[in-house]
Amino acid sequence: IDTLGEKNVVALVDAGLDQTVCANNDTVSLNGNVSGSATTGVWATTGTGVFSPDSVTLDGIYIPSDSDTAVGNIFLTLSSTNSCLRKDTISINITPSPVVDAGNDQVVCSGVQTVILNGSVSAATTTGQWSTSGTGIFMPGNTSLMAIYQLSSADSIAMGASIVLT
Repeated sequence: IDTLGEKNVVALVDAGLDQTVCANNDTVSLNGNVSGSATTGVWATTGTGVFSPDSVTLDGIYIPSDSDTAVGNIFLTLSSTNSCLRKDTISINITPSPVVDAGNDQVVCSGVQTVILNGSVSAATTTGQWSTSGTGIFMPGNTSLMAIYQLSSADSIAMGASIVLT
């Protein structure tokens, strides 16, 4: 006797986790997975952005359009292909870009050891981080918006350093 067994194997679709991105980020990383009775899928969007390299690459990227950014929230749906249709949807929340101001450029005289920094960050976040092309130190630390940069001797020899707030 020979019996033919039938298995009820369904496609399993996982679009990944919901994401929140800043409007100044130009891409959303995708991490889709299709398994079971299907191993391929296709992405769709409620927005007007584009998928790269294409909508059938499960771990590609989504590039939000200006319209997506203005709306502030879109949904991306991953659907199985070549099998019984299964779908999973993630939400992409697009927050406003932060506004970062490191303050006015400063010129200091030779022999000056410190520079007073007065930065501000607003909108999507209120925290920032100072960095430098030099080797001096930030006091009390590089995450204090109201900080002091102590120039190193190498900074003095180089006749300065660039200081950036991000």
